[in-house]
Order: sequence, then C-alpha cells, then structure tokens
Amino acid sequence: MITDSGYKWGCFDLVKPEPYRFMNQQQGGSVRVFIPKGSKHKPSQHLSDCDEDSDKIVKGHDYTRWTRPWELQSSGCRWWFWDNPLIPQLTPHTDKSWCRLVQGGHFPFRSELSLGDPEPALARFREVTGQHLRDRVPVQAVRPGDSRTVLWAESSMNNHRHYLGLSTEELYKLIERECSRQGLRLERRPKLSRGQRDPIDPSPYRCVIVSHSAIETEVLCLGRPVVTIGQGTMGTLATTWSEFQQGQLKSAREDQVLRRVEQLMACTAYKKDLFSGQWHQYHPRQDQGDTKWIKQFNG
Repeated sequence: MITDSGYKWGCFDLVKPEPYRFMNQQQGGSVRVFIPKGSKHKPSQHLSDCDEDSDKIVKGHDYTRWTRPWELQSSGCRWWFWDNPLIPQLTPHTDKSWCRLVQGGHFPFRSELSLGDPEPALARFREVTGQHLRDRVPVQAVRPGDSRTVLWAESSMNNHRHYLGLSTEELYKLIERECSRQGLRLERRPKLSRGQRDPIDPSPYRCVIVSHSAIETEVLCLGRPVVTIGQGTMGTLATTWSEFQQGQLKSAREDQVLRRVEQLMACTAYKKDLFSGQWHQYHPRQDQGDTKWIKQFNG
C-alpha cells in the first residue's frame, strides 16, 4: 500500500478523469505536482500555482502561502479539502489511516441533512476495522459540569490568525473577559503535536471552548458542552459564542451525539481509498456555502 501521496501542503490540480487518485502523477495518481529540478523536498503550492479551471485538492495548510477558502470558492472550481479527520478518536497519535475529505470547505455544514448519506462510509469502517463506529468512539449524554472553571482548548496560532483574524493572545483576552463577566475561571490547554497529544479530559470543567478545531467532537463524546468559535464539527449540538455570551450551554442526549458522529463519517475517507480512487463510491458531494464568517471573529 502506498502511504505517501508524493506531495506536500496546499492547493494542487487534479488532472485525470474521475475517480481521482490522490497521489502525484509520478506515482500513477491524478495530482499534478511541480517539483523543481534539484529540489530535495516536496514543494508546497498555492492557488496561483494551479490552473484556473481544473478541479483541485487542498491538502492541509501551507501558511507561508495560504490558500484562502473564499478564494477557491470564488474561482468556481470544484475542490476537496484533505486533512486529519473530523473525528480525532479515529487517528490516535501518529496513525493517519482515516482522513477528512470535505468538498468546498474545511468543515461541513452545521445541518446533518446536508452532510450526505454516511452508511457507505460506516460500512467501509466496519469492513476495515471489524468494529462498529460506536465501539471505537463511545459517546455520553452531554451536560454542563458543576465546576465554575471553563477550559479553552487552543487551536494553532496559525488557525487563530488566518481564520479568525486574531493572535492567540488576543483571542485569549476576549474569552477571558467574557468568562470573568460571567463569574467563571478560565484555564488554557495549548495545542500539542499529534505525537505528544493525550486525549482531552473535560470532566473537571463546566464546558470547553474550542476555536476552529475538530477537538469539539472528542469533548462532546465525553459528555461536556462545547462552545465553538469559528467553524467546527458537531453542528447544532455545539453552543455558539453568542449563545455562551447569553449564559446558555447546550446539553444533548447520547443518541444525538452518536448520530452526529456517524454523520461525520460522510466526510471521512480511508486513506487507501484516496490513493485507489475508490473514495468517490461513498463520499458525498457537498458545498461549503457562506464563508464570510472566516474573515473576522464577530462573536
């Protein structure tokens, strides 16, 4: 099995007929990669390096030459975002067997009706792992904790700056000010690298605030409310920032959490299928919709 796609981060052209194989052309795939002569490293790319009319794959982020999602949207092309899955429990530590694959955006719609049919992806998960998803990703009912302490699970500095238009410290001060107004104490959990990362433990906290991160899936599965700044994974089960400002925290039944997690499988692909071109057999065609929220943090 091929484990390396043969290219790095950013935006790349898809140049062969569907079903696309997400390896570079030198490996028999559908992704055009320009590798300069004498280059020792795979280059990252930007939208400006691509053809105007081709379908595209955006692999992770190259923040030095960032491909903004609203630029891709305005270009009129079809594009897919490939990164770590929206269900972090699928890829503990350095395992990258499962991937996020969202068409037309970095996160899916809040409405589960827009996500597509997850059943083919759930069947593929059972075939690959021999497990039901609920066995790998157990869920609990969501209730606020009795504590007056709130945890902020930080995203990366680049996410804060590029998506929310704020530095990490600026965002921290905004969150701290609101928590103080409500008589709450704020703690911070810096983002760790995948190899260092341990599962989050939200049990000591009233709720967890996340900023443009898939960690909200993990928190809600463990039974604590999530306050989402920016985009996220758990749709209407998550508390928005404006709801939090009004003193609200959303609870959820166990079956509601499980259903949303299962729906997220419609945005999840097995890496081997990306390289073989089989992903089209079960991946939904979905559009991101409005991305104006990304340009600034507006509460």
